[in-house]
Amino acid sequence: MLRRTDGGIQHDVSAELRWDEQVATTSIDVSVDAGVVTLTGVVDGWGRRMAAQEAAHRVPGVLDVINLLRVKLPGSREGLDRQIERSLRHALERDELLGALEPVRIDVEVDGGVVTLSGSVESWRQHDRAVHAADTIAGVQAVVSRIEVGGPAPRASA
Repeated sequence: MLRRTDGGIQHDVSAELRWDEQVATTSIDVSVDAGVVTLTGVVDGWGRRMAAQEAAHRVPGVLDVINLLRVKLPGSREGLDRQIERSLRHALERDELLGALEPVRIDVEVDGGVVTLSGSVESWRQHDRAVHAADTIAGVQAVVSRIEVGGPAPRASA
């Protein structure tokens, strides 16, 4: 069997990516070294990432595919921030200790996965429960507490 040149493989893989309706993008960079194809760039879904890999494998002469494509979902950070906010508000309202604060007096803001809690509670225990609730939500990168506590500060245990 005649071995194909890397340049020929690169040309054909790029054409296959443009032709495949599941990929249909030219924003994928293709490099080839000794028949091994490397895909880099950003696609807008996991399905496109896998379809690009499969398309590259279909090209004659491709020995292997290294898929380094990153997936960036449109509006994903903003959508994730809204989901974190909803989940945390729900958790705070369902918490027996915090839910007794009718209505819950803790405001939640989320930006880039960073949760900022503000408002007021009556005890440090409530404060700690609110911070812990935020810490347990998937996608939270950090928690900033600006919650005012009406009761005395907790004593250090000996």
